[in-house]
Amino acid sequence: MAQRTRNEITQDVNTNIYDNNNKEITAAMFRTVLGNFRDSKFNLKDDELKTLNYEVVNNVAVSLQEKLESLVGALPLWGSTKWFDPGSDDGDIEDYIEYGIVENISYARSGDHDCELIIQVEEGALENRYLSVSVHYQSTNYNNNNDLGTPIVWRYNSSSLKVSLREFESHSQKIRFEILAFKVQKQYL
Repeated sequence: MAQRTRNEITQDVNTNIYDNNNKEITAAMFRTVLGNFRDSKFNLKDDELKTLNYEVVNNVAVSLQEKLESLVGALPLWGSTKWFDPGSDDGDIEDYIEYGIVENISYARSGDHDCELIIQVEEGALENRYLSVSVHYQSTNYNNNNDLGTPIVWRYNSSSLKVSLREFESHSQKIRFEILAFKVQKQYL
């Protein structure tokens, strides 16, 4: 059995469940119609909305997920790095709860006060999206937290970012970066 349109289901009903004056409707005919009806409707317990067709454009079925992804202003993608110490030799990296689109990070010390982080993200997550990167601190010791320079962020390749950061005073502290990758509509005046 397969998914059927409303017209096809109506045809199934008219063909298989007609006036049964001669007792010709069989259980198999009835099961066929009910099976097609079952397979053609969204089931809240078994089916996932993302796999269902949202619309048909130029004879091509488009899922709701594909439709949302195609819209300007589509839902942003989020990711986080692990916690790391920007002043340490090896990053002193610690796990975070959730990573979103971030797959991996690599840390490198650059000179006495600088470090460099390469943030690997899911393939395609950066494509046609603008980026916003923010710094989050593990500690509430603001005297230590204000000793970091502004991070310099750039796209390293199609699936990773490079972030350079300077620590002015050597303090043991943990930070992580959060990334928002979002689509915007350009306005030309």
